[in-house]
Amino acid sequence: MTDNEIYLATKQIINMIHPTLKVIKGYQNKRAPAGTYAVVSAIDTKEAGYPPLQKHSKSGAIPSSIGDVTNVDFDIQYQLKSTVTINFYRDNSNQFAVGLLSANWVPRVHAYLIENKLGWHSTSQVMNLSNILNDVYEERAQIKIVFMYEQSKVDQTNAIYSAQVDVNDEDDQLIESIEVNAPTESD
Repeated sequence: MTDNEIYLATKQIINMIHPTLKVIKGYQNKRAPAGTYAVVSAIDTKEAGYPPLQKHSKSGAIPSSIGDVTNVDFDIQYQLKSTVTINFYRDNSNQFAVGLLSANWVPRVHAYLIENKLGWHSTSQVMNLSNILNDVYEERAQIKIVFMYEQSKVDQTNAIYSAQVDVNDEDDQLIESIEVNAPTESD
C-alpha cells in the first residue's frame, strides 16, 4: 500500500466513526479549515518482524536453446506495520480522538478493514495537546493507529537442467570434462 492509500483508508475509518468531521492530509501547506478538523500525517512504515511467507510455483514449458524448460516463480509475502498519526484540532478534539480507541470493533469499520486487507494492530493513548496559542486556548489531541498489511515481491528463477564441470590441474590444463544433466520426468 502506498502512503496515499493508507491515508484514504484512515480518512474513511475516521468518517465512519465521526461522519461530520472534516479530515485532511497533513503537510499540504494550506490554511486550516474552519471548525473542528482532523489531520492525518506521519505515516511511518516498517517490517512487522515476522518471517515472510514464501510460495513457489512452476510455470509452463518455455522454449529455449536446450529444449523446453520450466521456470520457478517465487512469491514472497511479508507483513508491514504502518503507524498513522492523527491530530484533532479545536472543539471536542479529545472526544474525537477517544472515539477511535476501539474503532476496529465497530462492525462497519471491521468489515472495511477485512475488505481492504488491513489489520488493526493497536492504538496509542490519546495525548491531550491543548494549549494557549496567541492568547487563545485551542483544544488539540493526538492518537496513533498502527495498521498491518501484506505486500508481495515476485521473483522468477530459471531452473538449471544441465551443467558442465571442468576439472583442471594447477597449470590450468583440462583433466576431465563432465556434463551433468537433471533427470527427466521419465527417469
